[in-house]
Amino acid sequence: MIIMIHIENKENCCGCASCANVCPENCIVMQADKEGFLYPNTNIDICVNCNLCNKSCPIIIKKSTNNQSIIYGCYNKNEEIRRKSTSGGVFYILCEYIIKNNGVVFGAAFDDEFNVYHNYAETIADCEKFMGSKYVQSVIGESYKKVKIFLDDNRLVLFTGTPCQISGLYAFLKKDYDNLFTQDIVCHSVPSPKVWSDYKKFIGVGDKKKISKLNFRDKESGWKNSTMDIVFDNGDCLSGLYSKNEYISGFINGLYSRPSCYNCNFSKINRESDITLGDFWGVDTFYPELFDNKGTSLVMVNSVKGKKLFNYAKKQLKYKSVKMSKAIWYNCAVVSSADYNKNRSNFFNDKKNSFKDKVNNNLVFIKKDEKVYTLTLLERVKNKIINIMGLRK
Repeated sequence: MIIMIHIENKENCCGCASCANVCPENCIVMQADKEGFLYPNTNIDICVNCNLCNKSCPIIIKKSTNNQSIIYGCYNKNEEIRRKSTSGGVFYILCEYIIKNNGVVFGAAFDDEFNVYHNYAETIADCEKFMGSKYVQSVIGESYKKVKIFLDDNRLVLFTGTPCQISGLYAFLKKDYDNLFTQDIVCHSVPSPKVWSDYKKFIGVGDKKKISKLNFRDKESGWKNSTMDIVFDNGDCLSGLYSKNEYISGFINGLYSRPSCYNCNFSKINRESDITLGDFWGVDTFYPELFDNKGTSLVMVNSVKGKKLFNYAKKQLKYKSVKMSKAIWYNCAVVSSADYNKNRSNFFNDKKNSFKDKVNNNLVFIKKDEKVYTLTLLERVKNKIINIMGLRK
């Protein structure tokens, strides 16, 4: 009887690649489906039926956590580092601690084609490639295997990623390492790499035009007025308000998120990571002393290791302990899944329209007087309750 990992319902695979990393025969390959998301594909001819793949799946094993998080609002006192960061510039300080102690940092970075892959860095300068938001699901590759090599060599390791990628790493390792630190993010969902590729083609990227610089959320006009800026190798520049960019609009409204993101197993208060970072939306309302429109981070310290990292970081931060209720008031992604977009299948099945037409035709919002109106407040509250209580089918 073959007991290899098999995905019957795509909601039950987050694409963490733990199964592919753990396979002793290398018979599992992560392959893209028609939507562009990676799923495990097993070569049954060389499978030895060890069942390690199933035993390493974070959705199957469902590790329980009882972390009592301490929540902070903060930002880096170093204005240059903060300027380069999407929010408050805390991540850089965590990297600094690891690198100073002869450690290694793993994170999501762009390749030469501005696709997103996990990689590692051994210098603080190289860690800068992990800074900034990247609204595409990253390819883990063999990162978990590399993490284990460094850990077994007694190197400090900081592994950063989405909550499901952190869970995937722990499921792969199967034991605790004193020299491993993990940091996840407040994750809204992960968009399709194929859709990102389609968007790049839509804006003219090809053989004669390539991206030379990309910032999903540039804060030059202010943290709350971020722009998506793309600079091309011919000198052209595409810049516009983050919230009105076609690609970002589709992402925010759940038009092409991974199926598992609509019923996420990992968006919860009790995190598996040591420390969680995100934007502290609503800080201007609840803690105006931490707001100057240059970026403020929401930090959840989830473990003893997380406290060790934060204790190192806080001397370089302006920070304040905050209430969980206020921290999540405008940050539903801390505790709930992405809202499912009823037009999602229409978007992926639309063969005729351009990228812009496909997005505009299928988004569940209307534009009125230059403002974007999304789901009603009642609909959002209803979705939040459904997600928190785990009632979504």
